[in-house]
Amino acid sequence: MPNDGVCASTAVQERRGCTNILGCVDAHLALKTFFQERGKCFQNTVQAFPPVWEAFESLDEVWLRELSDLTHVSGSDLICGVLYYSAHSRVRAAVELGFSRCLPDAWSSLRAGVESVAFASCIRQDSVLARRLVAARPDARFKTFRRTFNDIREKSLRHASKYGLKELRRYWNRYSDSGSHVTVGSLASRVTGSVSGSTRSVAFNYLEVKKDVLLGALTDILMCSCVMEQVLFRDFKPRLRLDPQLEVLRAGLRDRREAAVKFLHSEVPRVAPTSFFEVGISVKV
Repeated sequence: MPNDGVCASTAVQERRGCTNILGCVDAHLALKTFFQERGKCFQNTVQAFPPVWEAFESLDEVWLRELSDLTHVSGSDLICGVLYYSAHSRVRAAVELGFSRCLPDAWSSLRAGVESVAFASCIRQDSVLARRLVAARPDARFKTFRRTFNDIREKSLRHASKYGLKELRRYWNRYSDSGSHVTVGSLASRVTGSVSGSTRSVAFNYLEVKKDVLLGALTDILMCSCVMEQVLFRDFKPRLRLDPQLEVLRAGLRDRREAAVKFLHSEVPRVAPTSFFEVGISVKV
């Protein structure tokens, strides 16, 4: 199984004489307070939405089980394995940011994960791209990789249906507009204003506080992450289906994912059709 290891920043913190960034005496008070509040948000959100958190735990276990099988591959499959590991790291980052109520940052991270999955799946399905990557000479490898990945980006986005990536394309588009790119929509959800006489004031919300928006967004992130896992399983199904324990884990994930969707319906019975998390409640489970 993959080794999560130790955060690289630990050594830096120890050299500065502290083992935790929140314990550093020279930390700026405002920054320290922000991370303290974000940590509290994470814990409170986990406690507020237990079915959603349990589904993410189950999903992570499935990812780790599948990725552990990709540590013994070669050729283009090795490149695909690295890309899927990258996607999993993005999913974990999105979960941490989402439960910490930093939604645009979570969407931006997951968008990058979707790209990694799309790249890996295209390489896996397109033998021409795979051969080009494997056959690249050492002195031309960087240029070959860059040209190949540009081709993959073009194919995975314009021909998403051909590669079975149409659903991920929709997530990619939405997270581009709401997370990665600066748009009116992405800013409007984080800004509040008030008028008092001739005075106008504007406040920027770093953390999401609306329960329905937060729950819908987390469920949507869960659904997108599940689709990413399904693409991974599809691409390596001949070898992954030989693992009986994996099938048990995936069955458990399906149950917990369904429970998370039911929880969303029970907590937010009415959702505006234009909401960014509409896919999260309409997806088939």
